[in-house]
Amino acid sequence: MDNFVNVKRPVGRKGEKERSFQKQPMKRKNKNITSSTQFAGALDEIKEYKTKLLEKKLEMLGKTCAQEEEKIRIKKERLEMDKFEEDERVMMMDLNGSLEEQQEFYTYRKMEILEKRRVK
Repeated sequence: MDNFVNVKRPVGRKGEKERSFQKQPMKRKNKNITSSTQFAGALDEIKEYKTKLLEKKLEMLGKTCAQEEEKIRIKKERLEMDKFEEDERVMMMDLNGSLEEQQEFYTYRKMEILEKRRVK
């Protein structure tokens, strides 16, 4: 009446992994070393790329800063030229036909301009 046959149970995943690990321990360690070396190499490449990117960014910022400084210098020169032209116009003004207040104002303004030029 014994219908059951003594059959071994199939090996599960855990047992299979343990057996394969025991059979090839050196291969597994080498794979880990290789993959960690590759990983370290990839990290080094990423760091190098980021460093180059940062250097380019700093270079571009430096150029932008120099351009802004040049723009500011040009604006200052323009303002000085405009001021000079205005002063020149005041200095060349004929006050003979003007009202007394206007003559006084422009005479005072001419004195300011002359004083400013003497100081420079």
